[in-house]
Amino acid sequence: MSDGTALRGRVLQLTGLSCLGLAAELALTGHYQSLVQWLPLALCAVGAAVATLALLNRAPGLVRWAPYTLLLGGMFGMWEHLEHNFAFASEIRPTAGIVELIPAALTGASPLLAPGALTLLGALLWLCTRAPAKG
Repeated sequence: MSDGTALRGRVLQLTGLSCLGLAAELALTGHYQSLVQWLPLALCAVGAAVATLALLNRAPGLVRWAPYTLLLGGMFGMWEHLEHNFAFASEIRPTAGIVELIPAALTGASPLLAPGALTLLGALLWLCTRAPAKG
């Protein structure tokens, strides 16, 4: 086994475990109040499954395309969090201008890094699954 193959395997293992950890965190924080909030839980399950399939060299078509769902889902989540933070800041400070509300939208109660983590996991899966594993 080459160093590159071993590294790929370790990154896939870490990515799969990180997807499970992120799902656990979402569940523990009650991130299942609406259909939209279930989306990252489902995407975490997809990420863990794809990492496992890639490790086992199974379902190459699915493995090649599934990381895009995590990437897009994570970006959608970042937009959702940004939008909710902006709406809350606008409600609290109705006379503030857009420029004044941007810092509050970026640092509000809905963290951008949470869905950003899902985006990162999707990027790692994409990097590890661009080409099928050899041997």
